[in-house]
Amino acid sequence: MAKKEAEIQDREFLMLKKGPCFGKCPVYTMSIYNSGLVEFHGKSNTQNLGKFSKQLSPALLDELLLSCNDADILSMQDMYTSQIADLPLITIKYTTDDSTKTVKGKEDRPVKLIALQKKLEDIVSSDNWTLVEAADIDNPGITPPPEDMAELINTEVIIQPADGIRLPNWIKKNKERYGIRLLDRISEDKNYWLITWDQAKGTPDEFLNALQRDPEIKMAQFNLKVEGRQR
Repeated sequence: MAKKEAEIQDREFLMLKKGPCFGKCPVYTMSIYNSGLVEFHGKSNTQNLGKFSKQLSPALLDELLLSCNDADILSMQDMYTSQIADLPLITIKYTTDDSTKTVKGKEDRPVKLIALQKKLEDIVSSDNWTLVEAADIDNPGITPPPEDMAELINTEVIIQPADGIRLPNWIKKNKERYGIRLLDRISEDKNYWLITWDQAKGTPDEFLNALQRDPEIKMAQFNLKVEGRQR
């Protein structure tokens, strides 16, 4: 009986995962356990990079449980689709004694789920985290970890030219070196363009790294697979 109670205490109760976007969105996973233990893994663009942990108070744990019950997460859709490419995919997983529900989406999700997300984000931004495993700052990992790779198309890159830079001139200047080809315009408002390159002239990480170091490119990010989006 004691062993079963210990397993329940160690079981993940809530998980929040934020995926990459076209810009510098925070990418991380946070898991909260029934015991109040919180594990955080900051992958990029977060204040805490690496693996951290902390303990929640019983009062805050009860508040999260009430929020989950009030939101009725178990009755929600598994996926709320979006046509907006430059938003991160948000995943919230909720586990009870006999059920597990994973809900994914972007901007168009139930109001109470977004409110719960805000409470979880407040925990992420709180103090008193204990470092468990430091991030490798010498190898920051331009390409996201394997669990995020399904969301990326690493043979295509979204770029945003710097102010005053004419894209045709930039492509012409770099065409011979990288074999750059223009595929599409993603957003007129934010001047986002979709490009690809000759794979024989550089790996995805090498090409993306070169773009991110180019002063004429304001932003560069691997393309994302977006539900319902077609080129």
